[in-house]
Amino acid sequence: MTNTARDQAMHEWPLAVFTALAIPAAGVCAARPIVYSLGVTAPRPVMTAAAGALVAGLAVSLWHLGRPARAPLAVRRAGRNALSSEVFLAAVVLALSALESAAHPAPPVRLALVSATGLAALLLLAVVGLVYFLPARRPWRSALVASPLALGLAAGVVALASAGVRAPLLVDLALALLAADAIVAAFGWTSQPARASGFDPVHPAVFERRRTLIALRFVTVDVVPAVLLLAGHAAAAGIVLGAGVFVDRLTFYGTVCARTTEAEIATIERVIAGSAPR
Repeated sequence: MTNTARDQAMHEWPLAVFTALAIPAAGVCAARPIVYSLGVTAPRPVMTAAAGALVAGLAVSLWHLGRPARAPLAVRRAGRNALSSEVFLAAVVLALSALESAAHPAPPVRLALVSATGLAALLLLAVVGLVYFLPARRPWRSALVASPLALGLAAGVVALASAGVRAPLLVDLALALLAADAIVAAFGWTSQPARASGFDPVHPAVFERRRTLIALRFVTVDVVPAVLLLAGHAAAAGIVLGAGVFVDRLTFYGTVCARTTEAEIATIERVIAGSAPR
């Protein structure tokens, strides 16, 4: 591969795959307390698949560590910056899920574990977006940082519905969350800067097709799943939404990445390490 081809390659693929797996997986865990409180048990295969997707996503994300010496920064400040919190919360979700599965606890303990797992998953969805809310990264600082939260909750509820969960008002909740996702995403994408304003995208070819990708994102994430849910085809809605999550992540990483200077990298690393103010 030539230097030019290497420079133009999309190095964010591991992050796109990680978030495409982690967002719906965390969404399932975050949505589970809702159906549990209604007296409905989420199918074990769905929870196993969610845990497996989260593990696979974390494994894939390791490929993005081009500078291994910086890897310790990702785990040393959990609770004080989003990157460290993301790794920590993913581990907490997996640990709590495994504990519940292995221990077969009594109903009160199970409810506590389900609730704790759901809260950790909800926080994970929040910090997945907040990871990019950093100094000197103007193209990232928009309503899109809230997109993983809205998208994850919608994907989680739709996934449970598609797996055959028959909780009262579950489809209505899914439709409401899809609408919320559409609003958050629309507000975020319309606030993104254009090339003329000084935004220098890493992937110009993808950026030039951003309108098509954004439209495809809304169709596959919000429009088609909503129509399928209304038509009573929850399983098909889940499949289309799963593909839509990947389109969303590809669009996010392919169009809002701006070239980063070494000075900006140094600033961001100081923030992560706790030696510079936010």
